[in-house]
Amino acid sequence: MARLFISYRTVDGRDKATALARDLGELYGDQQVFLDKDDLRGGVRWRAAIGQAIADGPVLLLLLTPQLLAATGDDGALRISAADDPVRREVEAALAVGAPIIPLLCDDLPAPPDFASLPPPFDRLDEFSWRQLRAYDWQNDVQRLVDDLCALGVTPPTRRPLVPPAPTSATADSARRRRRRGSLAIATMLAGALLLTAAGGWYATSRPTPATPA
Repeated sequence: MARLFISYRTVDGRDKATALARDLGELYGDQQVFLDKDDLRGGVRWRAAIGQAIADGPVLLLLLTPQLLAATGDDGALRISAADDPVRREVEAALAVGAPIIPLLCDDLPAPPDFASLPPPFDRLDEFSWRQLRAYDWQNDVQRLVDDLCALGVTPPTRRPLVPPAPTSATADSARRRRRRGSLAIATMLAGALLLTAAGGWYATSRPTPATPA
């Protein structure tokens, strides 16, 4: 049973959804993160499989991208207004089982949308606090998301930071010692080279000149 479910619009959210699933999978385990393109087997009834995955009550991570909200169908109507829109069905299912939803505001949206003006069930997203998921601050944003998930009771088997920790004082001292040793070795080699050059010049100028034959 997956504890995290990633919902997104394929046309402009696939890359971020894939990267997020990868990073969360490394932390929680791939079995704990549901991403349709990775977890739906060939031949399964995909609507039923997605419905079952959400019925288990995972946290729904909803990637808010421009096309998730603005994509239109062949008739020109918003896709989120259509009853058979996959993203809409996922949000409806999550709300129906009382699953937590974390809207993730992606790069190309400068601010959260006015949820109250969106068609149901998206008008209920203002009940949930949102987070940012930006490419240029990816590690920090994912780390904040993990902190939120832990607060919701979704903790990884072994908690470890996604961002490399700052070096400890012992590590920093060791690095400084290595740099000093390296600098001393370079200085010693340069000094040796200068001595050899000087010795060669002295030898060339001080050796006796051969006598001219009579």
